[in-house]
Amino acid sequence: MVRMQSRWGTISLGLAGFLVVAFALGWLKTLYYFDTFGIGLSSLELSSQDYLFESWFVLQNVFFFVLLFWFVVKTGRWWAIVLGVLYFFLPIASHYAFLADRQWFAEWLIHYRHTLLKFVPFGVYAVAWLFDKRSFQSLKSLSWPHSKAALSLFVIFILAWAISTAKHFGSFDANRVLRSPQQYLSRVKLHPESSIAAQSQISGEGELYVIYASPSRYFLWNHEGFHFAEPDQQVHLLVIPKEAVEWVESWKPFQVQPGSAFF
Repeated sequence: MVRMQSRWGTISLGLAGFLVVAFALGWLKTLYYFDTFGIGLSSLELSSQDYLFESWFVLQNVFFFVLLFWFVVKTGRWWAIVLGVLYFFLPIASHYAFLADRQWFAEWLIHYRHTLLKFVPFGVYAVAWLFDKRSFQSLKSLSWPHSKAALSLFVIFILAWAISTAKHFGSFDANRVLRSPQQYLSRVKLHPESSIAAQSQISGEGELYVIYASPSRYFLWNHEGFHFAEPDQQVHLLVIPKEAVEWVESWKPFQVQPGSAFF
């Protein structure tokens, strides 16, 4: 009975730790996304569930990262180490690829970032299974091959990458939206209450895109005059109370997969 209680206590503690990490990663990704538009999280009326939901993409890629570096740790193969180093820098490299906007290598990295993050680890295991049977055999044991101190450093290494990746994923998504809003955002025209239409900017014909809609407000980006690649651009944001709007028109082009990239 005592052993069973101890086991359940360990499971509960592990689950609580996982939820804390997930919440932190989702919060960071959300913070860096909306900060690009100049929106503070306190004005969005987000819940803990929203942050946990936002963490799933980061957690998925942390799993891929662990999968790849477990191979590196277990086998020590030089080609896997080189690939691991390149993989380590993928999130930050794809984020800063926007600085080289429209260059072929930047375009490739921006469009295929997720494909690389997803399939490189599985590709490494497939190569080992086909051409390096000795390495693949060493993966059958799940025991940690080094010291406890090395294990602690490995965990810290994973958490540090996860935190950095959450921030870069948020900024990456925001930059992708800023560059091509017609692919990722709904364009809207708001019809204000007739009593306030004369004083309101929202009755005009600007290029308005929905950044976020909270229970009480619309956060709209006026895209008119914005050019992503040019210096000294400003994001013109409109925050409209929902009670000031009578009805809304919205347009968004249909795409099987936004971004028009494979996978």
